[in-house]
Amino acid sequence: MAQIILSLAMFTLGILGLLVYAYLEYRKKPVAEQRVMRKRLLIALGRGVINLVKITAAVVVALFVSVFWLALKENPAPKRR
Repeated sequence: MAQIILSLAMFTLGILGLLVYAYLEYRKKPVAEQRVMRKRLLIALGRGVINLVKITAAVVVALFVSVFWLALKENPAPKRR
């Protein structure tokens, strides 16, 4: 258990280090280039959020379909005479 926590902590530190490095490199750029980079980052984040919503919706729909399919398969509707 301790090894898992330690590995998660090291992973988090690595990600934070990468973010700090990216921020320091970003600050070295001229202001006009920073503006372009911010715009591109916001576009990429927006697309990522849209894709996350799409994937979540697809998973929810798939779960509902599978649950209803299994429910109908187990308890078919009675046949009318």
